[in-house]
Amino acid sequence: MQSSTLSAIALLFAFHSTTPTPDLGGSAAASGPQARPDVSEYARVQRELSVWRSRHGSSWQAHFDHETGWAQFVYGGARTLDFVPHGDAEHFAAARLALLETRPLTGVDANTLVDDAVAFLPLSLAGSTDKLSVQFRQAVGGVPVVHGYATVLFDTQGRVLSVDHTGLPELAPDFDVTPTLSGAEAVDVAAQTFAGTTRLAPTRIVGPSLVIAQPKAPKLRVARLAWQVEVHWEDGRGGAEGFVYWIDAKSGAVVGKEAAVHHDVSGTVNAKATPGFFPDAGSNPETSQPMPYLTLTSSQGNATSDVNGNFTIVGATAPVTGTFKFVGTYANVTNQAGAAYSLSQSLPASSGNSVVMNNTVSDLVSAQANSFLWIGKMRAWTRSVNAADATSDFLATANVNIGNSCNAYYDGVSVNFYQSGGGCVNTSYSTVVLHEMGHWLNTKYLSGNGSDGFGEGNADNFTTFITDDPIVGVNFCGTGCNVRDANNNRQFCGDGNGGCYGEVHADGEVLMGAMWKVRTRLKNAYGSALGIQKANTLFNGWMNGYNDGQIQTIVRTHWLVLDDDDGNIDNGTPNFVHIDGGFHDQGFPNYTIAAVSVSGVTQLPDTQSSVGPYVVNANVWANTNPPLTVAEVKYRVNGGAFSSVGMSFVSGNTWAGSIPGIASPAKVEYYVTATDSAAHTATSPSNAPTSLLSFKVGTEVVYWSEGFESGTNGWTHGKSTGTDDWQLSSQFGGNGAAGESMDPSSAYAGTNIWGTDLGFTGTWNGAYTDNCNEWLRSPTINLSGKTGCTLKLARWLTAESSQYDQARIKVNGTTVWINDTFIDHIDTSWQIVDLDISALADNNASVQLEFSLTSDVGLTYGGWNIDDVKIVGLAASCAVPSATNPSSTSACPGSPASFSTIASGTGPFSYQWEKNGAPIGGANSSLFTIPSVGAGDAGNYTCVVTNACGPYETAAAALTVGATTTASSLANQAACPGGSASFSTTAGGTGPFTYQWEKDGAPIGGANTSSLALSNVQAGDAATYSVVVTGACGSIEPSATLTVDTPTSATTPAEQTICPGGGASFATTASGTGPFAYQWKKDGVAIGGA
Repeated sequence: MQSSTLSAIALLFAFHSTTPTPDLGGSAAASGPQARPDVSEYARVQRELSVWRSRHGSSWQAHFDHETGWAQFVYGGARTLDFVPHGDAEHFAAARLALLETRPLTGVDANTLVDDAVAFLPLSLAGSTDKLSVQFRQAVGGVPVVHGYATVLFDTQGRVLSVDHTGLPELAPDFDVTPTLSGAEAVDVAAQTFAGTTRLAPTRIVGPSLVIAQPKAPKLRVARLAWQVEVHWEDGRGGAEGFVYWIDAKSGAVVGKEAAVHHDVSGTVNAKATPGFFPDAGSNPETSQPMPYLTLTSSQGNATSDVNGNFTIVGATAPVTGTFKFVGTYANVTNQAGAAYSLSQSLPASSGNSVVMNNTVSDLVSAQANSFLWIGKMRAWTRSVNAADATSDFLATANVNIGNSCNAYYDGVSVNFYQSGGGCVNTSYSTVVLHEMGHWLNTKYLSGNGSDGFGEGNADNFTTFITDDPIVGVNFCGTGCNVRDANNNRQFCGDGNGGCYGEVHADGEVLMGAMWKVRTRLKNAYGSALGIQKANTLFNGWMNGYNDGQIQTIVRTHWLVLDDDDGNIDNGTPNFVHIDGGFHDQGFPNYTIAAVSVSGVTQLPDTQSSVGPYVVNANVWANTNPPLTVAEVKYRVNGGAFSSVGMSFVSGNTWAGSIPGIASPAKVEYYVTATDSAAHTATSPSNAPTSLLSFKVGTEVVYWSEGFESGTNGWTHGKSTGTDDWQLSSQFGGNGAAGESMDPSSAYAGTNIWGTDLGFTGTWNGAYTDNCNEWLRSPTINLSGKTGCTLKLARWLTAESSQYDQARIKVNGTTVWINDTFIDHIDTSWQIVDLDISALADNNASVQLEFSLTSDVGLTYGGWNIDDVKIVGLAASCAVPSATNPSSTSACPGSPASFSTIASGTGPFSYQWEKNGAPIGGANSSLFTIPSVGAGDAGNYTCVVTNACGPYETAAAALTVGATTTASSLANQAACPGGSASFSTTAGGTGPFTYQWEKDGAPIGGANTSSLALSNVQAGDAATYSVVVTGACGSIEPSATLTVDTPTSATTPAEQTICPGGGASFATTASGTGPFAYQWKKDGVAIGGA
């Protein structure tokens, strides 16, 4: 059972699919899928691809597999989810949902897939973007499908980039996996077949294991329960032969055969630690080279060397004796010509010990060293390209120095190399070791070693990519006598024509050559180091991301999808020229990108507004011949002629066009078309105007409805044949795991639904039965006087295509809807059905609805689930009112303030005034008055005017509350005649302010500023001065007095005559404005203290 997190993901993914996704399955009895009529296969996939493009973008493509009649590979765009999966469990869950969505294209049932692996692909190192591949193994009841895998590719934002599979479409989860032939009997058949065809007696048999084989019958792959038996002959001197047989587990017939031993004919190389890529020969003497990942043993513990041959025996104390053999973490080399090489050597120091194995050159020992060395180098290369890729992290057995010559082979459990002789070198050296290990990695990466040359060619790819050299088996049979060269010109023979050169190694040169040419182009474009990095990263991403096992054009396309960096393959990829060009150099056809792409077209919602505009956005590219010359929205109203509106550039690849307002009631259909400078045109939907987007303008009027919440209400059900399993209940979906019911777990609305076999009690399993013809009928509905009748309901239907099982909706016995002829119908969420039934229901006093299901023998699904059934019409839009906007105003504290609006439209109207978005109690008329404004009344005021069609809110009007006018007081002044005096004040409150100075209450002309200055003051200027300060909220009049002082005078002292020694005195009397100060002088000089 899934965790709640994964369940939530499933719901999100299902909800995002806004329209039902019919499935491409067909009736499949226990014997496996049935062949479809040839005429329908390609057309069916193309039709479903059009549906997929209309939902997810026009750049999506599908690679059609003529051996299945389904799409093998869906790619080219980016399916955006409503969530980003994190961790393996969520990626597996999201991938399963992607497989469910693409099942109408691929035919693969996710219920036959078992979680296998999630791999991180660091493709940013190749100039693209990092990606993740999620891989499944196809199996039924624990029995695997031979070469049956499915892979979903994601980017790091969780978008689905591709879905690929190599399994069996239409394989049912109830496929019969019970054999009637025993495993022992299958072994006998395989052994006898081997002996009869090879004239050799088996020496080793692997198996039997029960599998589902994919033989052709006669041209389409079909499912056959089979025993897999591997039969080998080995003579102990290097001779080996072997085949894998698939024996029909029912009939005992041989339904398939594949080579189990992969020879490299004309291949012999020798070595010990032979430098470079050349074989062990006098002209290329052995050199001392590091032995990576070699295990040494000692009495004080064991150690494993690193990639550079360094080792540490943890906790050991020198001296210690170490034993060294060509055995380690990733390679176990056995010498078929005698005892395996072993060296025991003292390690006298705690550090700096130097050990040289095979210091005395020996051809047979060098062969052991070479196998060990190059197996380790292959593992190190894999990790250097992708640190997360552990595929090479296994212990490989290498049998060297086999007593024969000119050969090497991989047999599924080991790689094997021959001694020198017969004109050939010892075959255990560099590129020959890598080639045979490449066969092993083909198996590990699940691509296999197909008989069309794929296995040989891709084993060569490992060799040339690791060595960065095009030659495999250099000087294998003498100087200049090489095994193969990636710089070959052997041309691709076309899809479905594998093995056209008649020998697997020659056939494989096509794949070897194509990928080497891609690598060469990348190096030429980016320089050696960066080009190598890009090529290695793409190659490793391909091995992890897909499971190609044949040389076909899909290999090139897989590389392009991995290289794509924006989820739109039609605008090219960062390395498109180099990848496509490299494959084309080898005879592969060029990949043709769409000249113009249109995606992401706005699905306009139904609306009551006739005003418009209705804005349509779309992503539009001119991929090959920019710029765009035309981008338009074409639309029609109520099925009339199309009109066009131009689209304008917004930003990036986004364009926008506006459909003008449409008078209601109306159904508007539309699509987007774009043309480039070379007159290439594309549309969305891709098959427009056959398929169109649409929306309605008007008000939906419900004529009749039923939600199933109060019993049957006159609904009846029955059958003509088979079982009547229609049920009305609030309990359903509880037994979905019992079969493929895929029923909902909750009602669309309320609690009850009608459905076929709701699976909630007893033996009900959620799926309808074989050979049934059952129906559910509504009571009679009176639609007199009703026009434009449309049937609307919530539907959750899963059923086989109608060539097998028919799900129908009828009105008065006439079918108004039936599931697709060739495509299984799989709803994954509640879908809203909208069917025009006006021809049968308008003005009809006796209308009856019927939902029926008719099935054949074989596969069954969950059938009908319905809820919220209505018959509706479309009426003219009920327009919401409009209203004038109130005016902003200001008021002083204590004064009143008012706002008003005038409503227009269809009344009566209700009013609700709001302050700062909050309703004001009692403010429910078109005029709103605040009698006495306070500071807290400041804010934004709106009015919501409502009629029967809805509310309308005016724009906001601001109320500003002013502050009372204040002024600072004036200071009293005194001045002497002829002097000066001034008065000033500072105003406060809400301005602007005016000033009027007054003298004894009389205005002073021209005195209108905040200050008053008086000069040459005279006695007549003495008075009370004031200023009237007036602001927005009142006035104030501060005042002060000016005093003009009297001038000072004094009497003259009387003259005196005195005798010497006598005294004298002088006196004066002051007058004027005191107080007075006195200073007596003698002859003009002040007398101190006087």
